[in-house]
This record gives sequence, C-alpha cells and structure tokens, in this order.
Amino acid sequence: MDDAKSLAFVADFEKRIRQAPTDKTQEAFVRELVADIAQDCPIPVLTQLATCILNLRKSELKAAGEWN
Repeated sequence: MDDAKSLAFVADFEKRIRQAPTDKTQEAFVRELVADIAQDCPIPVLTQLATCILNLRKSELKAAGEWN
C-alpha cells in the first residue's frame, strides 16, 4: 500500500472511531477491524495492543475507585 492510501485509511479509521459511540454501523466496523488485527498481527504488535488495553482498563478502574 502506498503512503497516500495508508494515510487515507488512517484518516478513515480515525473518523470511524470518532463515530463509533453514536453509530452502531461504525461501532461494528471498529470492533471487527480490531478483532482482525488482534487475530493476525505479529506477537510484538499483539503485546503492545494488549498492554494498551490493560493500561486503559487500569485507568478506568482507578477513576471509578476515586469517583466512589
């Protein structure tokens, strides 16, 4: 994929992510793409993805604990 196509894909994905909270179609697209990425990516990418998810979840739990 050339750089222009890559940048267009990134911009489109960013747009879909922004729309996902209020658009079920975009939510489904984002969920499917993330699942596909997790299924087929190399281990270093998978561990980075998992670490991001873990850190986000920890932040959620910490914020919930501080809010209570």
